This record gives sequence, C-alpha cells and structure tokens, in this order.
Amino acid sequence: IYQWNADLDIVTQQTEESKRVAEVLSGLKLGGASSKGASDTIDIDSIPNTLTSKEVDTRFPIGSGMYKTAYDIENQPDLLVLLLEPSCRVYDIEEEARMLEKLDSLGVKTPRRYKQIKFVDEANDGTKTERHGLVVQKIKGAQDMKLTRKRWIFGNKLRKALKNSNDKTLKDIEHLQKIFAKNPTLSVSDFQGLVAEDGQFYIIDPLSIDMSPTNSGNNATQSDSLQTFERHILQHHKRFTDKKLKHITYVDKQLWKSPDNALKQQMLSDAQENKNRVIVTYDIATGRKEVVHQPSNSQSLAFNTVEVIARDNKNQSADLEKECLDFARKQGWKQSNNSIFRVNTLKGY
Repeated sequence: IYQWNADLDIVTQQTEESKRVAEVLSGLKLGGASSKGASDTIDIDSIPNTLTSKEVDTRFPIGSGMYKTAYDIENQPDLLVLLLEPSCRVYDIEEEARMLEKLDSLGVKTPRRYKQIKFVDEANDGTKTERHGLVVQKIKGAQDMKLTRKRWIFGNKLRKALKNSNDKTLKDIEHLQKIFAKNPTLSVSDFQGLVAEDGQFYIIDPLSIDMSPTNSGNNATQSDSLQTFERHILQHHKRFTDKKLKHITYVDKQLWKSPDNALKQQMLSDAQENKNRVIVTYDIATGRKEVVHQPSNSQSLAFNTVEVIARDNKNQSADLEKECLDFARKQGWKQSNNSIFRVNTLKGY
C-alpha cells in the first residue's frame, strides 16, 4: 500500500514489502521521501530485537544529542542505532518515530527507520542497564545543521555542510520551502537537518511537530532559516566562478581530452581572459598531474578556491583534497586563509 501526496507528486509512505512484492516490483523503484539513498540490500531481520556490546560498541559514539546517541552497528555499514539515555522511556522513541512519520506524510525527506530495539549494557560487575533505541538509515558523510534560528547558522558546522552542498541540496531546500508554504501553521521544534556527502538534505530529530493555527510565526521563522541556508549555499558556490578571486581547477584528463574539445576551449578562454585560474589535468588511474595553464604571476597569487572536475564524484580517492592541496604547495602556489574546495561533475560545472 502506497500513500501518495498528489500536490507534491511523491510517494510519502509505503507498507513493508514482502519478498514476493519485491520480486514483482523489481526495477520499479518507488519509495517515500525517507527512502532515497537507502540501501536495497539491508536484511533487517538479521538485526536482533535486543542488541548488546557484541553488536554495538558504546565506547565510540559517532554523534549525540540531548537525549540520544548514535552508534555504528557491527557489520552493518548502512545502518546506525540511536540509543536513548537510560533514564528515557520507550515512549520517547515511539514518539520520535511518530513525528518522523508525520514529516514523511507531508513529503519531508527523513532518514529511513527500520525497527525499534532494546540495548542491554552489562557492566564489569554484572549489572545490566537497558536502553531503548531505533535502527535507522546511515547517511554517509553527513554534516548536521541547526535551523531553529537564523543566527544559529554560522561557524564550522556551516562550513562543513556547505562543503557537501550542491544542486541536490538546493532542490531539497526548495522542496521544504514549498511544504512550509503549503502548510502555513506547520512548526518543527528543534528544527535541524543533515547534508549527506552526495548533497541530499534530510530533516532529523524533531522535538515536536505542531500544526495549530497559532503557529504562523514559527512557520515563518523556519522558512526564513531555510532561505538563509539557501543563500549561504549560493554564495559559497558563487565563489568558484568569481572573477575577482583566484582559482585552481583540476580536470579529469579524459574530460580534458574529449573529442569535442568544448570543455577545454571554454576553460582556456575564460582563464586567458580573466588571468585568475590555474588549470591542472589529472589521471584518476595513476594520480599523475600536469599543469596545462597558469597565469604568468601564479607564484604571487593567493588562491581562494580549489575545484576538481571529475567524470563522476563517487569513484574519487578519499584523499583527493589532500592530494590536490599537496600538489599546489609543491608548485609554490599559495592558498588564502579562507580557501574552499569542492568536487564537481562536468554537468555540475
């Protein structure tokens, strides 16, 4: 059974598929707003209803909030478990799941939830502590953002989120803005989200959801927060093409030597006209880099942006940024204190 939001033209919820349904619908990739990016290969039945330190190592949290802490699950790279503090009740996790389902029904993108669990922590003296938890989709490379007040959007968290941002982030923000506009009394307490490494933007961890008629002011504040975040993203990416700034661009060698020559001609023309860009080709197989264009005064310039134009932004080295910056240093090119880095595709460029 699928629940359909006709105004937003999306599936917002679906019942759990049986194996037979999965076979019938193979190739027909339907899913709610919360399912995008979730793995299709997760065997949730293999996760016990009660977890222990064998499956969850509580010495190494990967994130925490006021009432919950997130941990990896052994041999489950696509999943996390959110564990409540021992003093919290099972009602608290059930209530959070209900609120996320409410957001789903409105068309809001949230991480997929899989099952409620118990976690039993046994101390060295044999005492056992029981905690309630929720197994959820792990958002790869996620950077969290507070959106409760416009003035909270600043600092290192913003810089990390902007680094993940791209056109997908902007589309998700625009989608959220439409939802708030269509529901003028919608208010989400402790409004916050995650920007995934692929740019998708998810809303997480709501404290409460209110749609009473007195909430128009809160709705406007949260719409303003989204607009402010959107503006930060646009300003961030505009820097990569700012003619007043200095740039280093690394281009995949195969793109540079493409038969139609369009990218090469465009980039060389822009670089020669503006005299503010170094262009380097790189071979993804060997890592070899070659400077194909640099302004005559490149040694005296302090570069503001470093961009990689790749055939795809998935199969890149985990150390790509470090490799690019190391190469720049070896050439004697200087970096400004507020320099920024991004990986782009040809289409994105």
